[in-house]
Amino acid sequence: MGIRTSRVKHIEITSIIFSGMFNIGDSGIAQPRSKAIAIQQPFAVFSNKTDETFAQFPLFRMKPRWNLSNPKEVHLKTTNHKNTINVQDINITGISQSGITQIGNLDIIDSESRIKHIRKLPGTNR
Repeated sequence: MGIRTSRVKHIEITSIIFSGMFNIGDSGIAQPRSKAIAIQQPFAVFSNKTDETFAQFPLFRMKPRWNLSNPKEVHLKTTNHKNTINVQDINITGISQSGITQIGNLDIIDSESRIKHIRKLPGTNR
């Protein structure tokens, strides 16, 4: 990776959560990971009791099943005409769940997010 300077005049980010990443400059590797259990119910319940755990759901133990049976070869040639990345203004509402905003070079990215959504509705057991 060629080394370049990143110059940012103004950036406004409202929220970075759950393994979200923001980086100005060059990076070799980014590997954000996020696991979440999202429970929707008709009313708020505030308690120290944990009803759901990651161990209950196979989703969080499974290995990723990438389709590697027919890999595609990608040829990339980049020409940087200047050794500086200039950014004027950026407004970002949110970076979340292993998302990355990068101003600069990034050699390798390996990002993973797993979310189990549960809806607890009246009249159901779940």
